[in-house]
Amino acid sequence: MRFKRRYFCVEVTFQKEASALDKIHMNKLKHTHLSETVHRSIEQLYGDYGMAVMMPSFSVIYFNSATNLAILRTARDLQKEFHALLAYVQKLADFDVSLRTVHVSGSIK
Repeated sequence: MRFKRRYFCVEVTFQKEASALDKIHMNKLKHTHLSETVHRSIEQLYGDYGMAVMMPSFSVIYFNSATNLAILRTARDLQKEFHALLAYVQKLADFDVSLRTVHVSGSIK
C-alpha cells in the first residue's frame, strides 16, 4: 500500500503594509523559513506527540517569495489537524503573516 498524501496550496498574506526595506527582506524569504515556522507551530499546538506524528510526513514542496505561494505536503490522515495548524501561524521570519489555504489536493498536478 502506498503512502497517501495531501498537498496544501497556501498563500502567505502579510498583515501590514511594508516599507521599501521590508519588501527587500520579504523577497529574501526561503522555504526554510516557512518550514521552521510550521515546525514551531506544530510543537506549540500539538506538543511532542504532534511533532512525532506530523514531522515525518510534513515538507515544503514549493515556495515562491515573489507571489507568496507555497505548496505544503502532509499525510492524508493528518489533513484536518494540519489545516487547523495553518490558522495558528502568525509570524514568518519576524513578519506578521497569516496563511490562507487556497486549495487542498491529493496530487501535486
